[in-house]
Amino acid sequence: MNKNSRLHQKLKDTFNQMEMDFYPCFDWQFPPPGVRTDNPSSIFQQSLSQVNDYSIYLHVPFCLSVCKFCYYSVSAAKEDNPIRQNYLKALTREIEVYANNLPAGAQCESVYIGGGTPTAMGSYLTDIVKLLHERFDLSQCQEFTVESSPNTLSRSYPKELKVAGVNRVSYGVQTLEQNVLHDVNRHYDVPSILGDLEMLGDIIGNFNVDTMYDLPGESEGAILNTLTTLMRYSPGITLYALDPIREKQGVGVHETAESAQRKFHTAKQLLTDQGYNQLFQNNFVRSGGSYIHQYRRWDNLPVLGIGPSAQGYLPRLQYTNINNIKQYIDREDNFSIIEQQALDHTLEAARELTTKLRFSGVNVDDFNEKYNTDIFTTFSELIDILIGGNQIEFVDGFLKLTVAGERNNNIIPMMFSPDELTGELCQMKHPLAPVFGEFGKRQSAAY
Repeated sequence: MNKNSRLHQKLKDTFNQMEMDFYPCFDWQFPPPGVRTDNPSSIFQQSLSQVNDYSIYLHVPFCLSVCKFCYYSVSAAKEDNPIRQNYLKALTREIEVYANNLPAGAQCESVYIGGGTPTAMGSYLTDIVKLLHERFDLSQCQEFTVESSPNTLSRSYPKELKVAGVNRVSYGVQTLEQNVLHDVNRHYDVPSILGDLEMLGDIIGNFNVDTMYDLPGESEGAILNTLTTLMRYSPGITLYALDPIREKQGVGVHETAESAQRKFHTAKQLLTDQGYNQLFQNNFVRSGGSYIHQYRRWDNLPVLGIGPSAQGYLPRLQYTNINNIKQYIDREDNFSIIEQQALDHTLEAARELTTKLRFSGVNVDDFNEKYNTDIFTTFSELIDILIGGNQIEFVDGFLKLTVAGERNNNIIPMMFSPDELTGELCQMKHPLAPVFGEFGKRQSAAY
């Protein structure tokens, strides 16, 4: 067996050992949490002082009820619960840290208020939006997104948000099968969803709908039926496969991954047949649609992460805030970062390469120019093996995952990691070691 054949076999064995995770959420990050952590108080202000244009991600950790599949930092605290007011006070203190330390002239290009369900906050949310306008320069903000869910929108509420500057809403539907909604602790009826969608189209115009497949108890055609109805309202559409409930369902990991992959590609075919364009692996828009905030994240542009569990990125610094809501509120100072990772030039390049390869594809010429490198020289052997194994492809100037490679999207990007992380990554859950061991110091001189 020659070297290429041996490596192809090792790749196959590695993928077979993995716990498949087909199309999870956008909170995947590189370097992974726990790798290369530093003291959170050492570099933050220095990095913040270098920011010019930036985005904001602000986390609102409250919902009307918590879905059974949710693993985010959220609480079902009722409207009169004092924790909401205390959260706003803590949030205001954190906003002041950023506003007081940004360089003069720094401008915000996009805002994303996620959760949780921000619109469950009622008038508190409009107060947050106004505060952002007061403390940051949003005059050049191209996209201001707020997440929402059913039972949180009155007829006047979207109008108030629009007046306050919100021009995009991301609305969580998941499914239009009534019995499935109830089983995952989402308590609203399908007609109210459709009424909200019509209202959002009339008032906001630009809105996205989150959907989910492989939910327990759903019918075989659930996602296709849901999409067929949703497309009448012309939203952007994001497809998520269920992840955390799988073990409770007692479904074998490989069987579930195969099911998710089949349902995804059937749904993708339906959307593209109806004129939708695929922006990212699981995000689709009508002609002219976009998702500015997400593109900025993957271009290594600054994102101010505000609120509990928020993830941010400053020049050469990736960080995560305190996850626990009470600890976030009770912190003694205004500093909420619990973990940060200082990135040198190599790690910054790897962050962009691995993230884009996983989600959308890498424009090779742009990447080479930005980081003064040559991907095909740096990773020549690895790329040859992955192309030969039908895991990646080079099409129209983009290096991207193939359909076969998409199901391995948690491991293939990691294979482009710098040598300095190889040892740490080989200690992680997924069995990278057999492949890394063969390639050795493949890119140390050229990255």
